[in-house]
Amino acid sequence: MPTVKMTTHLFRFFPALENRELTVPAGSVAEVVRAVDVLAPGFSDYVLDERGMIVAAQITPPPAQNQVTIEADLRALAGCPRLEHLCVA
Repeated sequence: MPTVKMTTHLFRFFPALENRELTVPAGSVAEVVRAVDVLAPGFSDYVLDERGMIVAAQITPPPAQNQVTIEADLRALAGCPRLEHLCVA
């Protein structure tokens, strides 16, 4: 059975894995990832590089009914009241 040691970069996303060394019944890397995903749901959705930066992710985009809130959040993040320069005519 494989033993899995987590990099510290993962702990901010999956605190349940902190300071744990896992032994999982698996015969392939895919089975290991699925077993860890059971302990830390969402684990299999992210790929991090050696700096802890997300390089790939599987996300579910929010529904269009949240569009007004999303746009307001983007305006606040950009520090501008309007984002016309992002609109395509």
